[in-house]
Amino acid sequence: MLIFGIIVAVTVDAYFSFLNRQRLSEAVEGTVSMIQKARSLTLMSQDSTGTGKRYGVHFDDKNALAPNVPNRVVLFAGDSYISTAVLETYQFPASINIDALFILVSGVPYTEIYFDRIVGTASVKQGTSFVEYGCPLAICIVVKSTKSGETKIINIFPTTGVVNVY
Repeated sequence: MLIFGIIVAVTVDAYFSFLNRQRLSEAVEGTVSMIQKARSLTLMSQDSTGTGKRYGVHFDDKNALAPNVPNRVVLFAGDSYISTAVLETYQFPASINIDALFILVSGVPYTEIYFDRIVGTASVKQGTSFVEYGCPLAICIVVKSTKSGETKIINIFPTTGVVNVY
């Protein structure tokens, strides 16, 4: 009976560890998907003026206050996030947080990333440049499991719009 109890305990622990890793991977994949979708929509957009639309991604981290919902990523159309321009929302699984956002311009934190037409570069507002802050030459989103403490970092390189996960 003791051996059976040990086997069950090890199996349950392994299952929950696997579940936490899966949830973290799902959150990272959902976030990367929204970022890539915003960039793709921007690159292929065209409106009646012939100039096209910009699309962006808004992040509500673990500290988001009402009316925003914590730990979600929002795809929107336009140059700024407003609730009427929302195209799609990805809500993180339970126990997964957006632990940190490193989107800083001149020391001011932002919660939105936009993509520029034709070249697909990432930016916060027209005419500004990114300041390095813990992530060399990139925008960083840190996603963390509150149960295991495991983290993954999503980098977006402003000059290319390329996304990497570490």
